[in-house]
Amino acid sequence: MFKRSKLNTRIYAPTHRWRNYQVKLRKQSAQEKAIRRLPIYLMALVVLIGLTKGAFWLYDWAFLKPQPAQAELETASVQPLDRKILPKLLANTQLTDITRETFHLNAGTRKYRIATSIMPSLQQVITDNIDRKYAKYFGFVAIEPETGKIIAMVSFDKTGADSNVCTRPDFPAASLIKIVTAAAAIEEYGFRRTTPVSFNGRKYTLYKSQLKNRDNRYTNHMTFEESFADSINPVFGKIGIHHLKKSGLEKYAKAFGFNRQIDFDLPLHQSPLIIKDEPYNWAEIACGFNRQTLISPLHAALLVSGVLNDGRLMAPTLIQTVREDNQLVYKSQRHILNQAVSADTANRLKKLMNATISGGTARSAFRSTRRDDILSRLDIGGKTGSINNNPLHIKYDWFAGFAEETDGGKKLAVAAFVAHKEYIGTRAASYAKLAFQEYFSNPETDSNV
Repeated sequence: MFKRSKLNTRIYAPTHRWRNYQVKLRKQSAQEKAIRRLPIYLMALVVLIGLTKGAFWLYDWAFLKPQPAQAELETASVQPLDRKILPKLLANTQLTDITRETFHLNAGTRKYRIATSIMPSLQQVITDNIDRKYAKYFGFVAIEPETGKIIAMVSFDKTGADSNVCTRPDFPAASLIKIVTAAAAIEEYGFRRTTPVSFNGRKYTLYKSQLKNRDNRYTNHMTFEESFADSINPVFGKIGIHHLKKSGLEKYAKAFGFNRQIDFDLPLHQSPLIIKDEPYNWAEIACGFNRQTLISPLHAALLVSGVLNDGRLMAPTLIQTVREDNQLVYKSQRHILNQAVSADTANRLKKLMNATISGGTARSAFRSTRRDDILSRLDIGGKTGSINNNPLHIKYDWFAGFAEETDGGKKLAVAAFVAHKEYIGTRAASYAKLAFQEYFSNPETDSNV
């Protein structure tokens, strides 16, 4: 038995160890497979979680959330209003019709009380005097240059379209662009009021032969100030070709707000100015002898406000405060849009614009200034612009200018635009004159309010 027992041990003990070894191998193999498949399991888990959340989000969006336009404006309680939401909030509000400083606006379930910078009396005066018989389009904007506050914004569209003419960059800038060209000539090439300039031919044409530097018995000689006041196209065309060229025009156009987004409370598109690699095109751009350089009345007023504010363009604002349930949810902040030119250049530009009023293209509109109790105590400057669109039988008419007290601190920049039909009605400069009289006769107006 003893020997049989030893024999049995020798026979069965190795078999037992072999089975244990096989079990161990199967466990190791299972563990290795599990480790190799772990990333797949984790990925499946992530996908499952994502699909679950997506299903809940879709249900929530489809059945519980407000519409996209309201989603940014509506929450469960009163909260601060983001500045970027204002254009969306006001997109369908015709603010050019308001004649009060405050108004109420409903946005979904929310009710806002909005305070503007509008001066009701000035808004009403311009509105009451629109020449609705001969004007197809009309836009008027008045800005306090040191703050950027818009105190008047009046629009009229005879076609009946529900749009704000003041914010539409759809109209040829014409000779208003000479403000930009003059600024560049002063700052980059040292032009002064008395700098001699010359041209051949007529004042308001722009033939290629007029852009040559020649001097003969037919040449007209004058100062730079006189050429600006009388808006002489060949003079500014020659400045574009022989001095500024493409790079200079692009630089100063952008400095004054062209081809760039201007931050505003209402939707406002860029004013386009496209310059080609052709010298004659540089001349066209520099003097405004084209219909492709476009601007809005608001941008035109902003351009002049920079001249009056030492070369600084303040971001325009219309909405001052927004309240919900008597709680302040938005307050306007003043900030500089751009330093277009130096203070010295801006001051020299003001002198050129003064000459437009005293002896240039706006002379007749402001002829009675010295006899007017209000206008006689103001320093007034401006720039006119006009161009025809013969196929549409429209005559575009601009006046962009400023007025400031000679013995006081009040200042105002304005832009008036009229698209006359077949016949010329009230000219743009007349609206500016009316605005100056109303604004500076009101003792309550204060640029620091």
